[in-house]
Amino acid sequence: AVSSQGASAPLLYLLRLHVCDMTSPEREMDVNVRNIAESGLVTTETAVETHSSFTSSRGRIASPMANRGGYPAAVPSILAQRNRGVDPRAGSAGAHQLSVVKAGQDNAILTAVRRQMEILEDKLNGQIGRVTQQSDRLRDAALSRVDSKLGTMEALQPKLDRRMAELSGNYKGLSDEMQNQIRRIDQMDARLWEWRHLLEDEVRTKYAEIDQNCQRLSSQMRMKEGTHEDVFKRYNSRLLRVETILEERVEELNQEIVHLHSRVQDVEEHHMQDAALAGHEMSREMVVVQNDNSLDVCDRASLDKAEAQLKEVSQKIEHLLTDSREIHARVEFQEERMKTMRTLFETKDEHYRWLNDRVERSDVDTRLKEFQAHVEETNAQRSEHCDKIDELHKKLEGHEQAMLELHDNIRSVQNGNAFDVSSLNNTDLGSNEALAYEMKEYAKLINNIDTKVEFVSQDLQALRADSELGPRVGQLVESLTEVAPKVIMHETCIRDLIEKVAHIEHPEKMSKTADSMAARIGRLEVNVDRILSDHEVSEHIRQNLDAPYRDPALGDGDTDRQHDSLVAPKTYH
Repeated sequence: AVSSQGASAPLLYLLRLHVCDMTSPEREMDVNVRNIAESGLVTTETAVETHSSFTSSRGRIASPMANRGGYPAAVPSILAQRNRGVDPRAGSAGAHQLSVVKAGQDNAILTAVRRQMEILEDKLNGQIGRVTQQSDRLRDAALSRVDSKLGTMEALQPKLDRRMAELSGNYKGLSDEMQNQIRRIDQMDARLWEWRHLLEDEVRTKYAEIDQNCQRLSSQMRMKEGTHEDVFKRYNSRLLRVETILEERVEELNQEIVHLHSRVQDVEEHHMQDAALAGHEMSREMVVVQNDNSLDVCDRASLDKAEAQLKEVSQKIEHLLTDSREIHARVEFQEERMKTMRTLFETKDEHYRWLNDRVERSDVDTRLKEFQAHVEETNAQRSEHCDKIDELHKKLEGHEQAMLELHDNIRSVQNGNAFDVSSLNNTDLGSNEALAYEMKEYAKLINNIDTKVEFVSQDLQALRADSELGPRVGQLVESLTEVAPKVIMHETCIRDLIEKVAHIEHPEKMSKTADSMAARIGRLEVNVDRILSDHEVSEHIRQNLDAPYRDPALGDGDTDRQHDSLVAPKTYH
């Protein structure tokens, strides 16, 4: 019906506007109207009036754009002006008349447009029907898949029930075993606590006894050390005095012996000279000798007597020298004995000090500290085991709660509480996807539960491995029982040491040693007195030799007779 190109182009644009009005909201329709008006094919008023006529013919409400800006309502007149090449925007006065003339043509165009719209509507209805059928088929396929999955779930339900029963039985057994372990650990803790208190009390009492013994021993050692020092000081002073006296006397004796030896040599020389002079004057003095035979006999007797006295004096001097040598040897031996005794005393003193230091620095404290550290370590291990047991309890409670929730969910799925088949017919693809996602989540939850069950079994195995705490405590008890004999041996050693010290410092033995030292010193004093007496005798002999003896019967020039008359007095014999 519309043959001209100017009428077909606005018709296509109006058809496009009508389709956009059916499928888009009012905002998109206003945009399309503006686009058609700006294209230059039709004016804005024509596009709006055509759209309002289409919508009114379809039984719809006209767009509010029809009443905006004072648009005219004469669509046929606008179309007539467009077909005649007259611009409606020019605002001519004959537009109303032309619109009346072309009303029939416009009605024909509108009927043609309505027919095309009806055809298009039929096509759209057919396409919508096909789409709905396709969606129904998809929904039926999804429902069939859901039914198959539910069937598989129902088939797997007995296995899940059996698995749940096994897990519940395992959990119950594990909980019972855990309770038994907890009770055993509590009993062991109580016994260990009691045993620890008893051991601490025993060790404390024994340590107090050892401390008292050490203090008593140290006090005794100090007292004995003081007495020993006093005794040795006295002995040293006496020995020094004796040594000084002996040295002085020996020096004097040596000097006197040397002097006496020189005097004897002088006497012998004078005697030799006198004998030589007597040989030369023998012929001259034969008469005198014959006259003085009686006097020569007396001189010879005195000379023999002097020689005998000299021999005796030399023998006594030799005896004194041997005695002095013996005294020197004895003094040296006594000094060596004193040195050895001093060294023994120093060694004993050092030994006593070492024993005192050992008693003071005994490793009882270290052993007690080690024992306390070991007990603290066992307590820490016990607390760790308790923490592990609490964690396992919490895990078991969480697993039980998760299993109960899983049971409830599975029962709800079986009973149809979660999904209703009648409601599934009205659901769309989103609900099916949500169901599949939920089933996947349940499968993941079951896998997680299996892994957690494996972890729990591993923890239980570790707990069984840690159940070797009992043997460890037994080993601790054995080590402590081994420590107790060592402490007893330590006490016995200290007692033996005290007894040895008491035996060493026994008063009877000390009195014996003091008596022996006094006897030795007495013997030394006797020897010294004897040496002094011998020295006095030698001094008396020296004085007698120094004193010149002059016989009144001899002359002053007779030196031979003067020297022969040097004899000791009869008091010497």
